[in-house]
Amino acid sequence: MFGRSKMKQSLGRFIFEFVLLFLAITAGFFVENLRENWSEKRQERELIKTMVQDLEIDIQSLDSAITLRGNRIAMLDSLTLLINSSEANQWTHRLYIFGRKVTRILDFSFLSTDRTFEQLKNANGFRLIENQKVAVRISKYYEQVNQIKQLQGVENDFTKIYLPISYRIFDGLAFDRIVDKKGRVTSFSANENPQLLKGYENHLNDFNGNLNNIKSVNKYVKDSETKLITQAQKLIEFIKKEYQLD
Repeated sequence: MFGRSKMKQSLGRFIFEFVLLFLAITAGFFVENLRENWSEKRQERELIKTMVQDLEIDIQSLDSAITLRGNRIAMLDSLTLLINSSEANQWTHRLYIFGRKVTRILDFSFLSTDRTFEQLKNANGFRLIENQKVAVRISKYYEQVNQIKQLQGVENDFTKIYLPISYRIFDGLAFDRIVDKKGRVTSFSANENPQLLKGYENHLNDFNGNLNNIKSVNKYVKDSETKLITQAQKLIEFIKKEYQLD
């Protein structure tokens, strides 16, 4: 009898300790899971905040690029009009400046601030964005950014074609004189009016054709950037609403 009682006590103690151990492990797992969930929630919110900051920077960059592209449209139209005029050599002071500025695409090219988006992609961070509506709209925004990047690549290709044609019309040394040490296009002195190259008229067809391509893509990019800035503004509003950000 004494042996059985002792055995029951040992068994009861074993079961009790096992239950305690099981509860401790379960509680530890539960606490760790809560900790990881809280940490991921905090990471998600931080990523969302930096995403909003990136979009706000994009809006500023887009606003500047759109304004500059609008000015570029007017400049390219003036270049076409003046260089095809019978009195083109009376306007060479402007023509050389306009002709040189055609190649300055970096001055107004849009470069998106995609630090947060790249972080989300490279570290599989999109799994942290539980709100799938937000994740989808972020992805769609950067799809449009990528399309503009491709268009700017096309614009760069047209510019490469423009350069050798322009050298048959404009004096390269005169081009050099209107670029300062910082690489900015400036102007000639008040009394300097360099002439177009002899026989430039023979190359106007190629010049006009290529310039038309540059004008077309410039207008298309400007329209795309105008749509993108609206998309960015709406995305910020949507994110702030979904995450209750100030």
